[in-house]
Amino acid sequence: MVFLYIERETFFHRLDPRTKLFFLFVMLVTFLSLPLPYFLIPALITLLLLLFTHAITRLKPLLPLLFIILLFSTFVWGIKGDNDILFFNYENLLFGFLTGWRIDFIMLAGLLFLATTRNEEIFAALLKLHLPYAFSFAFSTALRLLPSFTDTGFTILKAQRTRGLIFTGGIIARLKSYIPLITPLFLLTLRKTHIMSMALESKGFGNPTRTSYIQLRLSPLDYLSFFLLFSLLFLPLILKKIGI
Repeated sequence: MVFLYIERETFFHRLDPRTKLFFLFVMLVTFLSLPLPYFLIPALITLLLLLFTHAITRLKPLLPLLFIILLFSTFVWGIKGDNDILFFNYENLLFGFLTGWRIDFIMLAGLLFLATTRNEEIFAALLKLHLPYAFSFAFSTALRLLPSFTDTGFTILKAQRTRGLIFTGGIIARLKSYIPLITPLFLLTLRKTHIMSMALESKGFGNPTRTSYIQLRLSPLDYLSFFLLFSLLFLPLILKKIGI
């Protein structure tokens, strides 16, 4: 898997990238602020959208990381100290477990955004939000190149294993075994960066008079999505106002 984006003709794919950026912001706020059982509302929305847009097919590589975050959060938050004695408390364990789930669902919302939005659309959306051109370009380029570098790393790993590289022994020995992987990956990264810098210079990067091929326009579906997302965003305030 080199790129996260999945080509589909769903309503979420057709949304303006600014709408999807706002969706990501709303999910971040609601996942961190909503108590149980209302936390399940944005969680269910995210899961349904992952299934409907087929972004769930990109979930497999993230499963180990999501599981590690859940365990780490449960363990760290589950420890309670009393008179210089550390022990696990049921309330703390439950809080840590739920915090881990909140972080996991934030990552799932980010996965949904990246799987349904092209890098070019992200770049255009950041410019429409009046962010600096250099920052927008660097952010979109990082999203584009990171999966490519990861794929290159796996290719180097396979090549080194065919040459007899063995990952055995303790932690120190394993770390030393990764040195033959880091060196070619670093050199390839420098080469790609140099090639990209020459390409940008030849295309007049930084020219103030520039045009964009992608023209963003909000559709009625975007306005409806904004209304629903605003309603979800203010749900914590409404619950607090009525004392729930």
